[in-house]
Amino acid sequence: MTKSLTSKFIAGALLTCAASAMAAPVAFDVTAASLTPGAGYGVDAHENTGTLLDVLFTPGFSTQNFSLASVGDQSTFLVGTLDFRESNGNGGILAAETDALDVTASLTFASPLGSTQTLTTTGVATAGAINGGANDSANGGVDYSLTWAALTNIAFGTGGLFDISLNPITFSDTSDLNQNLSATVTLRALPATTQLEIVQPAAVPEPGSLALFAAALTLAGLTSRRRRGTGV
Repeated sequence: MTKSLTSKFIAGALLTCAASAMAAPVAFDVTAASLTPGAGYGVDAHENTGTLLDVLFTPGFSTQNFSLASVGDQSTFLVGTLDFRESNGNGGILAAETDALDVTASLTFASPLGSTQTLTTTGVATAGAINGGANDSANGGVDYSLTWAALTNIAFGTGGLFDISLNPITFSDTSDLNQNLSATVTLRALPATTQLEIVQPAAVPEPGSLALFAAALTLAGLTSRRRRGTGV
């Protein structure tokens, strides 16, 4: 009886382990994140003949460790901040300050990828006065903006997928010159989990069954001896 119960307990434990493995969340370790502005950003020595858009990119990332357990789960964290420093002096944004405004965001995943993912976009600046004037009426009040295309269906493991997106940045008011840029990681598909093979243990005879079997063997032996003794 004890051996039978032990076998059943082991089989149940193996099934429990398999179920736990299937439900395990996906661990994400983001070890680095950076913003790299293009050649069109900077501070001009003379603003009235400027060619650089004055936007300051400041790192703000700290190492991220989080887990996502279900499809659609998300985690958001800070990558850095943007300070829009153009002013209305000397004509606001000059036409020569509206090009080469590309920005690259790089995020390094130690897990589950072990690689760096890169998102690139180009900022849009509208020449003219800041927070007013012809450029605001023609461009919905937007002086400078960044809009990112998400990285989608990034594969990991066997069948695992996730997305990375960055929030859009829009400067349209001189009272709101500092904005955070954050990244959001969204789980799109769970990876396949290696299934534990459940081997059903062979049935172990109960002690009572063993005793009956032994008695039957003994009886068969005695019967055989009697037959030989009588010459039958």
